[in-house]
Amino acid sequence: MMHGDSRLIRQAVLNINANAITYTARDSVSVAVERHSTDRTLRIRCTDTGIGIAIEHQARVFEPFGQAAAAHTRRAGGTGPGLSVTSQISEMFGGEVRLESTLGAGSSFTLILPVELPELAVARGARRPPAPRAPRRRRRRAPSRR
Repeated sequence: MMHGDSRLIRQAVLNINANAITYTARDSVSVAVERHSTDRTLRIRCTDTGIGIAIEHQARVFEPFGQAAAAHTRRAGGTGPGLSVTSQISEMFGGEVRLESTLGAGSSFTLILPVELPELAVARGARRPPAPRAPRRRRRRAPSRR
């Protein structure tokens, strides 16, 4: 269970995905979602096989309108504040965004957000989601006799 604005969470996820697509001309972009019960976080990781980011430029991608590779950014069309906004959103929820990247080999952005485990939510009085219902069996009608 997460408490927060689903619209903002959706925006943060869309931003890291759009960034990966912008800088990956070919090969792949993948998204994985995991819930870690040990540190009570939800991790949304977007990994691409794009151009990667040099280590000396990695901090700049989280600055408003910051860019790591100006020439490629002009070609790819990425000029917005997407990663800066994503970083701000994650901080609003008490989370963070992590970046791992290798120049020429791709990048991985991980959005880490705190979550409340279901057993804690129930203990605090949150409503438990309804149990899934078994599929209903349809009864066959006996053919009518006329």
